[in-house]
Amino acid sequence: MTGFLIKDFIIVKKRILKLPVLISLFGAFLVAVFVNKDIAELFVFSSSALAIVALETLFQLDNQSHWKDFLVPYHLSPFKIVGSRYVFYAIACFATSFLAFVMSLIIEIIVPKTSPMQLFGITAIIFVVCSVFGIILLPAMYAFSQSGLMFVFIIILLLMAILPRIRSTKLQAFLMSQNKASLFLIAVAAVACLYVISYFFSVLLYRYR
Repeated sequence: MTGFLIKDFIIVKKRILKLPVLISLFGAFLVAVFVNKDIAELFVFSSSALAIVALETLFQLDNQSHWKDFLVPYHLSPFKIVGSRYVFYAIACFATSFLAFVMSLIIEIIVPKTSPMQLFGITAIIFVVCSVFGIILLPAMYAFSQSGLMFVFIIILLLMAILPRIRSTKLQAFLMSQNKASLFLIAVAAVACLYVISYFFSVLLYRYR
């Protein structure tokens, strides 16, 4: 599994984490901080997109190079092959969440407005959202290959259209009455469980696709 992770990180470093691109993006972010805080915050909330782009790039290159066919003679466990991709994405979510925290901290230093707890809250939300994307995206990529990303975006658009229409006064009142830290821990536990279920589902897809 370690070898697969090293391969993935080398590819991401060469294809996505190019120094000129990173410097340009950071420069644009700093300009946004001084010009318009709302735009700067958009950079923060968009940081998790880096993990998604990295994942899509890896699957694209795997398909182009027929990576799965190359691994067949070695009789490697699908649990290790798929597991390495899940570990990679989890690390990517942690990294992009930390990046979001650093950018939020820079905004707060220059334009003070947010409390430390809110900064941690924003970072936690970004991590949870990034993880939820992975729960859906990884099986979709194993099932539909390059079309998986489009499949996920369609699902998200449908959810965005449906969820606002679902209103429950009792549910809202219940959530508002609960301790925010407890709700967050419950959300993290639920996401972790779904991540594991998603992993086993992806292993099945990898085996039989």
